Amino acid sequence: MSSNRDGFNEDGIHRVTGTEFGPDGYDKDGFNGKGWNSTGFNRNGHHILEYDKNGFHKKYGIHRVTETEFGPDGYGRNGYNEDGHHKDGFSRNGIHRVTGTVFGPEGFSEDGFSEDGYGRDGYDRFGYDKAGHDKNGFDKAGHGRDGYDRFGYDKAGHDKNGFDKAGYDRFGFDKAGYDRFGFDKAGYDRFGYDKNGYDRDGYGRDKYDKDGHDKNGYDKDEYGRDGIHRVTGTAFNPDGYDRFGYDKAGYDRDGYDRFGYDKAGYDKNGYDKNGFDKAGYDRFGYDRDGHDKDEYDRDGIHRVTGTAFNPDGYDKNGYDKNGYDKNGYDKNGFSLYGIHRVTVTAFNPDGYGRDGYDKNGYDKNGYDKNGYDMIGCDKNGRMRHGIDAYRNEMERDD
Repeated sequence: MSSNRDGFNEDGIHRVTGTEFGPDGYDKDGFNGKGWNSTGFNRNGHHILEYDKNGFHKKYGIHRVTETEFGPDGYGRNGYNEDGHHKDGFSRNGIHRVTGTVFGPEGFSEDGFSEDGYGRDGYDRFGYDKAGHDKNGFDKAGHGRDGYDRFGYDKAGHDKNGFDKAGYDRFGFDKAGYDRFGFDKAGYDRFGYDKNGYDRDGYGRDKYDKDGHDKNGYDKDEYGRDGIHRVTGTAFNPDGYDRFGYDKAGYDRDGYDRFGYDKAGYDKNGYDKNGFDKAGYDRFGYDRDGHDKDEYDRDGIHRVTGTAFNPDGYDKNGYDKNGYDKNGYDKNGFSLYGIHRVTVTAFNPDGYGRDGYDKNGYDKNGYDKNGYDMIGCDKNGRMRHGIDAYRNEMERDD
């Protein structure tokens, strides 16, 4: 039987391969075994890119081989056959064609779970088996079948040796037996001292107990618990003072008794038990009759004149009835003629006169005698003619 120039005989068999396809894989019409030519088109003129991976036309849903809506296996692009069932035997409504229920012959539904909610692998939709563990053996809280999580800790947060992440056991002690504050079960730290700084024998780091005595019963000043000094054998040390710091006469090294008074009856500030100093004045400068050294009482009345002024005519602050002192200056330093005693001018060192205004006529707050500042505004921001300064400025800008 003769062959054409492409090597195919009249039955379409190639003389070299002995099949309907030539050495290049294409038949006498130029299509390969999958029905595509070398340019990617099939016999119906559709390009290979128009079909999905299962051979169905992306737009029309027609299979490239069967040229129907069903593929060679009898199932359409959506996975269902002409009867409306997919390969697992379930319909679009999830009913199996054999059992007539939502469960197939093996007892599993379309999504692969049995009536009790577990799949063929024994795990539910959330990935847990009947015992509550996932495929890695951990429960929902993250603990394995042995009770420990992925990091080796149980629900209480302890490892298999009974210690937490910080290294402490259920009772709060580390492997060495100390708690988070560094104390053992007996309450002592690594150096043997309790929270108050005392060892098991009751002595502190300074070797003295809570009462201040060493193991021999003496305090830092060498007095025993009974108050007897170790050296002298009496209640007084070699300097003659007892453990409270007083001599036989009852005075301390500074010369004051237990109540704070010296032999003359005065305290460290120079006042007696009644609150008066050696000159007879109290802490406020008044004598027993209530007068100060200048003979003024607390109300400023002079003992001799019975008025606010002494025989020389000056009050307790040193000013006469006109407000001037012995040198002729008032409390602000200005004389009767308005001359300041320091600057010898009409203005004080700050530049203000007796009336409180500077040479330009403004007080320390920047206002003149009429209450206006340099730009003509009062304290409320209003100008002399009554217009608000801010408003006036805005209008001027406009």
